[in-house]
Amino acid sequence: MEILDLNDLMYLQSVDLSAGISRQSIQRYPEKNSYRETEQIIFNLKNTKQFLDMKNSSLKFEFTLTADGIVELQTGSILNIFRRVRVLTPSGEQISHVDHLNVLQSKLLQVKHSQNFREVIGKSILRDKTTQGGLLVNNGAYVFTVPLRLLSPFFDNDTLIPPQLADGMRIEIDLERSKLIGAASTVGSFQVNNPFLMVDSYQMMPRVLTQTLEREELVYEYHDWQQAESSLSAGSNELAFPFNYSVSNALEAFAVLRTVSSQTSATADSFQTVGITVDDPDDQLLWRWGSVQLPHTRLIGSAQLYQNVLYCYDQLCSKTCDNFDLQIENESDLETFTTTGAIYPVNLRRSRLFENSGREISNRNNLEAQIRTHLSDSLVCDMFVHFVGRIVIKKDSMTVEK
Repeated sequence: MEILDLNDLMYLQSVDLSAGISRQSIQRYPEKNSYRETEQIIFNLKNTKQFLDMKNSSLKFEFTLTADGIVELQTGSILNIFRRVRVLTPSGEQISHVDHLNVLQSKLLQVKHSQNFREVIGKSILRDKTTQGGLLVNNGAYVFTVPLRLLSPFFDNDTLIPPQLADGMRIEIDLERSKLIGAASTVGSFQVNNPFLMVDSYQMMPRVLTQTLEREELVYEYHDWQQAESSLSAGSNELAFPFNYSVSNALEAFAVLRTVSSQTSATADSFQTVGITVDDPDDQLLWRWGSVQLPHTRLIGSAQLYQNVLYCYDQLCSKTCDNFDLQIENESDLETFTTTGAIYPVNLRRSRLFENSGREISNRNNLEAQIRTHLSDSLVCDMFVHFVGRIVIKKDSMTVEK
């Protein structure tokens, strides 16, 4: 018997921790049950002293066009209708704020999701089965389920949100203008009806919950995205765009160009990015941080620019495309890198060994994208930076560090 104990061969049943945990889906509702375009949907997670798995949670709602017209989502998804999302602490301090969330997710669905996701799961949860590939018709009521991780990057984290942060958290969702959600035959308006959150929650035993709430300090680390915007006037085809926010914990960044005309027209695809002509030397990219060039030399032409995309999203070392769906060109597919899928990324990670291994750089210098395009048109440039943030939770205070 002593030999068995010494070699840990007793094979006794381990303690089942689930006995002290009650897992269930809880529903949370906004202030009213119907919202029109440009309005704001607000969720206050009151009476939620539980651990929350927001990555496994969702927003469900019914979408209806309320005026004559037909809208085609085209390069985007139902995420096109969400312009901005903010997440705030119970005390009102801002945790996450992403302008042009619809632009961000239209690109992340290409470079961080597989073709299978977009064609199978994506069509089930982002586009109703009756939409015929994204075609929304007048008076049609379409039911959508959107993962919260796609609604806010703050919710795309593996760590459970602690009860101190969950109880009283505020989520603000701004709806887009109808003529910008996709190409339309006529300009109409839309409504979002009966929205509610389905949240994956973990209720601990009272003793465990009490000990958690009484901790002197608790640090919650998370990933998020920050957005900035610049413009390029007609007649000029080169842009130097500095990112005037903190980059000390940045992991990656990317920029996209869109025409001004597509954002003012009701019949154009507002999420179509400017393409890169095959082997045109006027298409160039260079990222700078102070005197450091990323990559080491300027990228010129579609082949080098696409090679950089594969490098930044770890596709050169991969034998599959489990998290990537962006071809360089394909005559049968309009949504490719050289047509409507151009993206200008940079990888800021010091190492591939750790997910949070960001480049330790000083904020005394700006991260800057230098982009040259073959087009001579009025353009808008959206830059998105992926970073690591922390929330320091103490008994009577909560501080957001970025």
